[in-house]
Amino acid sequence: MRCTIVNRNIPCGGSITGHPASELAEYLTKRGVQVAKVALRSSENGDADPSDESLHLLRRYYDGKNKILRLLSSMMEGRQLARKAASLQHGPVICMTDPPLLNFWMGRQARRRKLPWIYWSMDLYPEAFVAAGLVKADNPVYRFIKKSVHACPPSHLLALGKAQGQHIQSYYGSPPAASVLPCGIVHTGGSPTPPPWAQADGKIILGYVGNLGEAHSDAFVEAALKYFDPERYRFILAASGSKSSRIRALAKDMPEVVLLDSVPREHLSYIDVHLVTLLQHWDHICVPSKAISAICEGGSILFHCSDSNDNWQLLQKAGWRLSPSEDTAQTIKSFLETLTPEALQEKKQAAQALTQELFAMRDQAFEEVYQKIRDLL
Repeated sequence: MRCTIVNRNIPCGGSITGHPASELAEYLTKRGVQVAKVALRSSENGDADPSDESLHLLRRYYDGKNKILRLLSSMMEGRQLARKAASLQHGPVICMTDPPLLNFWMGRQARRRKLPWIYWSMDLYPEAFVAAGLVKADNPVYRFIKKSVHACPPSHLLALGKAQGQHIQSYYGSPPAASVLPCGIVHTGGSPTPPPWAQADGKIILGYVGNLGEAHSDAFVEAALKYFDPERYRFILAASGSKSSRIRALAKDMPEVVLLDSVPREHLSYIDVHLVTLLQHWDHICVPSKAISAICEGGSILFHCSDSNDNWQLLQKAGWRLSPSEDTAQTIKSFLETLTPEALQEKKQAAQALTQELFAMRDQAFEEVYQKIRDLL
């Protein structure tokens, strides 16, 4: 049996999508599937084995920060990745959604060559362009791309959550079956040596770690910084992305705020409450992997999101939700004033049980992909 996996990154590196792609490739290989991998040549693929003949690394057109050039290069990169994956004729193609519109190009290639493909959704494109305000829903180019995506149905779907899967299935007249595979299912076991900021003298450690971009509420993070009591809490802020500069500047001189560029995954276990946010109009388009990562490392989550969010539906036993429809400042102020060590411990214990469920979910999704590949050959 053979298959091909295509994504911007496949060797794990530091990529959030590269890790699950590598895990699936390893799982399928152990089940006797010959897996070809198609990705871009970049620093995030720096751990690629040069002797790995199954790995096809293609050129990356642009690696800078200019948004327009990044968008244009992403479209070119997606096209070349899809064409390469299809040209290999190496069984069904498992296509992720990084770079943006990779699924658009892959669907067209699959239809042209009558090639079965599996759509592995991360962020949804082209919908993310509308959610980010880059284009309007009635834009003719956007409408053409969306229509084309809907006209090239996959043979199977790997979705980040049940609701996202149903959202994508609604595109198609004959919806493909869907497997659920949340992103971020990794357990490092933590580092035995705590980082300096973890020496908090019994204080509860709050943390916002990762992207603070268009899909996230900077007002939520700002309110948390404004209302946390430095006598009771320490705040770890390692935010990046389009909305992070203002928040980092606001926090720069605040007591008990530790500003970091990033937090290694093995140090996530030292954060007690991970702040997670997703704006409601991004539901199903984006599903924050940081919530899954936090739970897998034994933490709890404070999630500013709608009640229909996939990760909230999955993880609510190990966290608290603040509704975007209520006053953000007042709800987080009340939460921080009333949180007790006992309530926190209860949520962290629930996280341990959920971690086992998440790994079982991952294993089941991998097995369903294997069975689908076998059926398609």
